[in-house]
Amino acid sequence: MELREFVLQARIDANVLSQWIDAGWLAPHRIDTAQHFSEVDLARAHWSTTCSSSASTTKASRSSLTLLTNFMECGAFCARSCRH
Repeated sequence: MELREFVLQARIDANVLSQWIDAGWLAPHRIDTAQHFSEVDLARAHWSTTCSSSASTTKASRSSLTLLTNFMECGAFCARSCRH
């Protein structure tokens, strides 16, 4: 799916999307000059927003966010590795 549709379906701001791409959490494919996102990218975005919005300042929530960050970093590494 293209950028505009992805932002709408993921219910995220374009600035957040840009940060996630820069961080390697999402790895859209380029076709010509457009970015295309997979269903896996959409699932990651939904999971991330769900975890972030339900998190409080408790130790368990911070641990969950740390786990989420580690998972996303691992996914980004795998996505980059598969492209090579």
